[in-house]
Amino acid sequence: LRRMVATCEELVGGSTMPDDLLSSRLTTPDDLAALACPTLLLYGDSSDILDRARRLAAAIRGTELHVVEGCSHALLMEAPDRVEALLEHQDPMPEGVPPPESLGRGPNASRPG
Repeated sequence: LRRMVATCEELVGGSTMPDDLLSSRLTTPDDLAALACPTLLLYGDSSDILDRARRLAAAIRGTELHVVEGCSHALLMEAPDRVEALLEHQDPMPEGVPPPESLGRGPNASRPG
């Protein structure tokens, strides 16, 4: 646990994450409804934010929500095998979702050579 805390402190303290979060605008329901990519939500049945997972699943079309029994919000530590199994069976590009090349590129995206 100490190693995990130290890693988190390093990530947050040694990056622009705090400033980025403070300068970001809140995500709106319209932003979520506009998403057009495969979305897999994994939450534990004892997660303290499970209500948010259900709202996300309702807002993002084509979302798959999996609630893992016997887990909290720390699924990767509590049930890594179950998380891996759910990811292995995830369809990488469901029907009706445009391929990535049709979505445009951000300024930092690598371009084919």
